[in-house]
Amino acid sequence: MPMLFHHKLQFISGDLTASEQKVAAYIDEHRESVRGMSSSALAEASGVSQPTIIRFSKKLGYGSYRQMINDVGVENADEFINMDVSETDDTATTTALLAQQYNTIVNMTLSMNSIEDIDLAVQAVYQARKVMVAGYSERNYYLSEYICYRLENIGIDSFTNSHSSLLYARLLNCEVGDVLIVLSESGETRDLVNFAKLARKKGMSVISITRSAANTIQSLSNVNFKVMEYGARTFLRSCMLRLSMNCIVDALFLNLIKLDYSDYRTRSVKLNQMTKLSYEVPDPNGRKIK
Repeated sequence: MPMLFHHKLQFISGDLTASEQKVAAYIDEHRESVRGMSSSALAEASGVSQPTIIRFSKKLGYGSYRQMINDVGVENADEFINMDVSETDDTATTTALLAQQYNTIVNMTLSMNSIEDIDLAVQAVYQARKVMVAGYSERNYYLSEYICYRLENIGIDSFTNSHSSLLYARLLNCEVGDVLIVLSESGETRDLVNFAKLARKKGMSVISITRSAANTIQSLSNVNFKVMEYGARTFLRSCMLRLSMNCIVDALFLNLIKLDYSDYRTRSVKLNQMTKLSYEVPDPNGRKIK
């Protein structure tokens, strides 16, 4: 299913500023006329600045203003497919809509985060002596543990914990060039903000995954990745956020292991062998017990 303008707007609507909401409303009401407008003309017509128009198009995942307008031009609003799951939908419809939502979330997540930022983050982790991972919600702490497990599995020293005091203590022992990965949808969680400030003060690289709207952790980061959130506050919201974050984490990990695939694979195989060893212990009757 193609990701048309209307679909993209539905997924990002919760993160639009007041000015960007004005642009969205104007485009929605004047679909035919905006197709031939320049960014400056659209800015004047919608009562915002031209930079706001450019930021709006980038927030929707477009590489340029012209790409966004072309997308509006080929879209027929009458053919817009509503991807919301209703309590009256049967199982086949529900699963089909879920697949559409997943596809849209993954594609928009990748389109809103640059290849250059992925490469920067991968290099920072690759060169780090230690990698700290911090995330406080139940979902983010689970993902923090997942990241550490994957890194430790290939021999990269990493640490996470749900207790802020332990994270502060570990951060104090970090050095220039080490990495802090912060997971925070809001980008405003107090302890996570303080972790980022401390890490920057110590010369560490801060890699964050937050919502797309401007936030404090984003401003403190060397590299910031933006997650997609489904606009409607439905039960699927947490699933969408988790999928978007997992997409970024897996993109980072897959590109990381390619930097030294042979060594990382050897380390991973050795670790797996260690956890599967069948140790023999003496039996009082002289038999071997495995």
